[in-house]
Amino acid sequence: MISIISKNFNLKNIKGVLLDKDGTITDSHIYWSELILIRSQLILKKYHLEEKYLDYISNSMGLDNNTRRLLPQGPIAIRSKNEVIVKIINSLLKLSVDANKEDILEIFKQANNSFRANSQRFIKPISNAIDFVLRLKESGIKITLVTSDTRNNAINAMKILKIEDQFDFIIGGDSCFGKKATGEPATLACEKMFLDPKEVIAIGDAEMDFKMAKNAGLMSSILVATGQNNIDELKTINQMSINNLKELKIL
Repeated sequence: MISIISKNFNLKNIKGVLLDKDGTITDSHIYWSELILIRSQLILKKYHLEEKYLDYISNSMGLDNNTRRLLPQGPIAIRSKNEVIVKIINSLLKLSVDANKEDILEIFKQANNSFRANSQRFIKPISNAIDFVLRLKESGIKITLVTSDTRNNAINAMKILKIEDQFDFIIGGDSCFGKKATGEPATLACEKMFLDPKEVIAIGDAEMDFKMAKNAGLMSSILVATGQNNIDELKTINQMSINNLKELKIL
């Protein structure tokens, strides 16, 4: 068991930690801005749309092309893949384009295949994140990566960062559970780790990580302002919010 301490809180008797990927370990802005642009170009091509709609399509997925930053409200890296698809379909409807889920999923697949060859260039760790993962592993507790991204993408990212062996389990959004916010991914993770939810905390960068922990009955959750929301926004959701993982001590 360990304690995780910041200047504002002290969580004791922790046996397991669930870590989010995008915005917590990896820089979501760098990674997703490139993938969203690839998806957007494929959508323009598929539906014979003019290049002037590129910003509009990218924005529907949560990217500001001018700043190459993700929007705080998402949906990318905040909502589930299905919610992202619904947002795209609804946005296309406003352009009189009748898209369907199957076609968008195929575009996502094509985009992933295109992106994979160069993905290493866009998978960058957030400052202090790798050090924190290593410190957690050294403490001897169990660690599970829980992400809305696919499991294969998550494994690939952790391999690129050379920390894939630091996790006991990696659970992706395609691992047959519901939305993160339902708590189901956390429940599955606790079962895999053979731990009571009250012995486990979640660390992420978004409201859905807080909701996941609450709905799964975890001990607690910590939000970190290295994703799409700043510290003030996060503190309206969870008072146990920090600027970065360096603020956490492990005892």
